[in-house]
Amino acid sequence: LAHHAFVLERFTKYKKQYFITPYRDTIENYDIDKQVLIYSIARQESHFIPSSISSSSAQGVMQIMPFLSSDISKELNEDYNIYEQFIPDTNIRYGSYHLDNLMKQFNNNPLFIAYAYNGGAGYTRSQFNKGLFGKKGKYEPFLSMELISFAETRDYGKKVLANYYIYNNYLNSENRIDLSTIFQNLIEPN
Repeated sequence: LAHHAFVLERFTKYKKQYFITPYRDTIENYDIDKQVLIYSIARQESHFIPSSISSSSAQGVMQIMPFLSSDISKELNEDYNIYEQFIPDTNIRYGSYHLDNLMKQFNNNPLFIAYAYNGGAGYTRSQFNKGLFGKKGKYEPFLSMELISFAETRDYGKKVLANYYIYNNYLNSENRIDLSTIFQNLIEPN
């Protein structure tokens, strides 16, 4: 399914988008907010293709860096096998573990979590230190989004946020959101 959706998107030159929900048997074990976040990030990272490897060596559905997956395996007290990162269940579980940490650091804010997932938590905090997304309103959220210093991270955040909106409103019928709600909550976490 993942390969098929990816090929169709490329064939139509991205005029058609497919928001598929593969690996349901694994992902449905998480609460709905985590499901939405996993789908939003995995779609952007790998288009759900488990054999994906990035130019920086990130691996699998969730595109986890080898150093991070190794550290996570130690924290989970598991034997580490780098090849298991190509098994969707394992990669998603490790990605979920990493997301738990980011969710705590960034108050479950999907945009800030996306920035941290792509550029790192330290990088994301450095952007807050520049005054972006400040509580005192130095920059309003839309301008703050445009002032993220790394173009890749800036674009990545926007795409994950769009995915988040779509997946939330598809999977979370009890708590649909609109874009204005998301943007109202774009304030630097404590």
